Amino acid sequence: MAQTDKPTCIPPELPKMLKEFAKAAIRAQPQDLIQWGAVAGRLIVHAEELAQMWKVVNLPADLFNSVMNVGRFTEEIEWLKFLALACSALGVTITKTLKIVCEVLSCDHNGGLPRIPFSTFQFLYTYIAEVDGEISASHVSRMLNYIEQEVIGPDGLITVNDFTQNPRVWLE
Repeated sequence: MAQTDKPTCIPPELPKMLKEFAKAAIRAQPQDLIQWGAVAGRLIVHAEELAQMWKVVNLPADLFNSVMNVGRFTEEIEWLKFLALACSALGVTITKTLKIVCEVLSCDHNGGLPRIPFSTFQFLYTYIAEVDGEISASHVSRMLNYIEQEVIGPDGLITVNDFTQNPRVWLE
């Protein structure tokens, strides 16, 4: 594994998440751990816990209820989906929403462009477009294929400029 000069950004909740992931994997005994991890690895939060955190940061309750309704969330919520819909209230357009999500999820605090793994971007863009309902699945697929083939570098990361400043990328 190559060493770099850049500090690694490790979220404080990572040890707990890894412990829970390991426990779940031991219980499930999957044939293909990688495949299982891709599906099970999405962070799930409980609605009650999320509502409490929402109140703690003093965000409007009606916005929380709106996000819950639009996402059709029940007791267990995929965190990234909730985050995407909450950001869409600020972003208005899909591009602006994805820009905000990318800024929130990026762990580059050295003044570089916010960036996230392309796989996360792909999941979020597909989900937001699906909820929006005005963008065809074929358009989403074309954009994701173009970005993956022509824009994403060997690090597998997408920066905000890759989808906001590139004239060949139109997410709407």
